[in-house]
Amino acid sequence: MKPDLDTNATVLLCLVFEKLLARDWINWTMGCTLHVINLISLLVVPPVVINLKYKFIGPVNATIVCSVYSILLLKLVSYIQVNYWCRNHTKHAERSFQRGVRSPSLAEMYTSVRFKLGGAVMGRRGKEEIVHYPENLGIMDIYYFWLAPTLCYELNFPKMQRVRKLFLMRRVLEVIAGTNIALALIQQWIIPSVVNSLIPFSIPNHLIWLTWFYLIFHSFLNTMGEILGFADREFYRDWWNANNILTFWKNWNLPVHRWCVRHIFKPVLKSGYSVQSAQVIVFFISAFFHEYLISVPLRVFKVYAFMGMFLQIPLIFLSSWLERVAGPRAGNICVWLSLIIGQPLAVMMYYHDFVVEHYGRELINYFGQLDA
Repeated sequence: MKPDLDTNATVLLCLVFEKLLARDWINWTMGCTLHVINLISLLVVPPVVINLKYKFIGPVNATIVCSVYSILLLKLVSYIQVNYWCRNHTKHAERSFQRGVRSPSLAEMYTSVRFKLGGAVMGRRGKEEIVHYPENLGIMDIYYFWLAPTLCYELNFPKMQRVRKLFLMRRVLEVIAGTNIALALIQQWIIPSVVNSLIPFSIPNHLIWLTWFYLIFHSFLNTMGEILGFADREFYRDWWNANNILTFWKNWNLPVHRWCVRHIFKPVLKSGYSVQSAQVIVFFISAFFHEYLISVPLRVFKVYAFMGMFLQIPLIFLSSWLERVAGPRAGNICVWLSLIIGQPLAVMMYYHDFVVEHYGRELINYFGQLDA
């Protein structure tokens, strides 16, 4: 399996389709159809190849591949949707100009927003500038977005003027040390516990979950941001102080949260649906990807992750009720109980079933020989 070839082809095809749409060589119906087919391939290729070549790929590489493909899928959805908004705004501005009505340009609106926020927009060439649509439709632009530590596309990302070498060195060392610590914990705790338990099991997995959180959301994403000069570094907020489950989901993974709000929640609301319906749709899509990222690499198709995400909906109401009745501390305790006996345990249940299904008979025979 060569994810570099497949993913690059998908990215370049997406760029080609957007260029065709920008020049009106194809209409939106045709372009949307081509985009959908291109995006579906990102979901279909990993499970097909993993099942055919699993002996040569293994669960770890399969998990990495599925994660890379899923992240790219979310990025390209944002890329397509933002360019769609820009294209519609440009056409609307042209029609307004023909009627003698002047509407603000995208550059004017973007500059106004950045001025209010007090931030500068650093262009691709290292100086302050504004990129207009369709000038953004270039290879350097889409590849920068692919590598940038964000899921939401912008024509003009906030950029840093220099790379902080000491900061970058600390984050790189954290990535190296954190990865080794996490692998050591897995080797010392997870693997022996799963192998020795087979049916009943109890695993100290929450510490590993916290380690991976710090490694990915603080060390790795800050490393990528520093290398690329990416200035927006708010990858998480103080989710550990959340007084209810909804606040936790808003704070613990900001790149995904912002993508869901921007590309699912708000468009669903604009379509006339209620807030509750929009939340259900968001959690349904999130549940699908949680299940996809675990079941496909392990080839253990359960519903633990999917149902775990859907159970977050009633848990949101329960934690909010506890917060109102018993105070913020009770709501925070509910959040931490969910984190300790919730998602990390569900993930480990998959790996437990993976060991049982793929190595269970060999292990049972092995332990039977030891008892004899």
